[in-house]
Amino acid sequence: MKYYIIAGEASGDLHASNLIAEIKKNDANADIRAWGGDMMQRQGAAIVRHIRHMAYMGFAEVLTHLPAILNNIRECKKDILSFCPDVLVLVDYPGFNLRLAKFAHRKHIKVVYYISPQVWAWKRRRVRKIKETVDKMLVILPFEEDFYQNYGIDATYVGNPLFDALAKNRFTERAAFIQRNRLDPKREIIALLPGSRAQEVKRNLAIMLETASLFPQYQFVIAKAPALDKKLYKKMIGKSGIRYVEKQAYDLLHHASAAVVTSGTATLETALLAVPEVVCYKANALSYHIARKLIQVKYISLVNLIMDKQVVKELIQNDLTAENIAAELKDMLGNPKRQKRLIEDYDALRMTLGTAGASKKAAGIIVETLLEAYPQHKITAEESGSHGNPNGAYEWIIDPLDGTTNYLHGHPQYAISMALLHNGKLQEALVYAPERNDLYMASRGKGALLNDRRIRVSGRIDLPQCLIGTGFPVVDQSRTDTYLAILKDFLSQTAGARREGAASLDLCALACGRFDGFFEFNLKPWDIAAGALIAREAGAVVTDMTGEQGWLESGDIVAANPKVLAQMLQIIGNHIG
Repeated sequence: MKYYIIAGEASGDLHASNLIAEIKKNDANADIRAWGGDMMQRQGAAIVRHIRHMAYMGFAEVLTHLPAILNNIRECKKDILSFCPDVLVLVDYPGFNLRLAKFAHRKHIKVVYYISPQVWAWKRRRVRKIKETVDKMLVILPFEEDFYQNYGIDATYVGNPLFDALAKNRFTERAAFIQRNRLDPKREIIALLPGSRAQEVKRNLAIMLETASLFPQYQFVIAKAPALDKKLYKKMIGKSGIRYVEKQAYDLLHHASAAVVTSGTATLETALLAVPEVVCYKANALSYHIARKLIQVKYISLVNLIMDKQVVKELIQNDLTAENIAAELKDMLGNPKRQKRLIEDYDALRMTLGTAGASKKAAGIIVETLLEAYPQHKITAEESGSHGNPNGAYEWIIDPLDGTTNYLHGHPQYAISMALLHNGKLQEALVYAPERNDLYMASRGKGALLNDRRIRVSGRIDLPQCLIGTGFPVVDQSRTDTYLAILKDFLSQTAGARREGAASLDLCALACGRFDGFFEFNLKPWDIAAGALIAREAGAVVTDMTGEQGWLESGDIVAANPKVLAQMLQIIGNHIG
């Protein structure tokens, strides 16, 4: 099956990567295309756009980068149409992803949302959009399941994927971690996690760094966001001597005595690693002013939200100062009773969230959702291969985009092609050319139509008057010399040849008399099944290069009216005998 996954942030990259690993366990033929990061790519996803070009947060920031965001949305829609996935999996990132959910729903693509937008906190109007456009919500916070079900939305709590991430992690020993990062072995560590977006880092890290001068007995170490440029951190650190580590956030937290953490997924990660933390957040003044009017929850950190009480201190906007951070750190580090209470709350948090396995459960649900739609059918599609019931009487043969190269280059010769076989015989066919808004259809024994108008092949019988459609060998060029020799003969004995780059449309052109014949080597079933039935129902004879009926299996196809076909087969036979 074909999966299209969109994650727009570092945490989404992590959780989507674990999801991809589990999908592949459930679906060995999974073809995964994604917007995401390095971790998703390492799991085998083909990354279209990296998260470093996507992460914008805050009202003012979104407005500033609106042209880039809108361009990303346009490009994503275009790429989804090109790939034509069986399912679109959205990972958090609501401002972007809910637009894509609406788009995919209109295109009849199944939509699964993994890691819910925080609509329970603000923008509850988005619940209606989710109900209208999302087929399945896979939620990772316990209270979210009831929240969505109260609105009549199909939602399942799958557990929290952070357990999966932590379970897979193997912590580096302290001595090795210290040596690798050239840290001071004599001083304890305070971890700084200033966020995953450039805007967050610029606003929050500056204040965090001020705190460092108040704790000379500790060394402050920054967890660099993978998607951000090192130059940003180096400029802010200056000559302070504070170091940062890259792709070692869990190791850093594991060896830290405390942490200063920007609100987000990292607050929950820090708690699950049992590290005392103070939660910070400072936004653009305009963004913060608007957010205060809209946010409907008491807390900003996931730890406090899940526990529904203040487990960790939150310093927001004007409360976020170096002095306030320092005061909270001193209390956490120097107060045994506070430390004991914090660990007890962290233990209760783990009990509330459950155990590992969220990624596995989510992947299983996604695959099951697809198979439930057509449990008795076999589906064969370009690139994803065959899935469904291998012994099903019905088989769908689908090319979501015939003429991909044309499409990507802006050449308007491409189509969507679908055919239905029953017990191995072609029964129904549809080819749609969106640029012309042309819809070709055929039913076995009932003729062929173009936009509800019956079509027939041309009546030409003299080969020198005939225009021939063809296609060049692209993937397998082992028969290129043979093909060129045949093409040379056709060029000398016909009115000409055309290579337009979409076999389904070439066969439809034959069906309505624009071509008088067509031939090509080494095509796939999804390239020709629908077009061949349309041509045949319009009066063409379709064979392989020897005049037999093995064209769907071999991919070698010749089609024309009976008299022209005989002449074409004779020319071809001179070279393949």
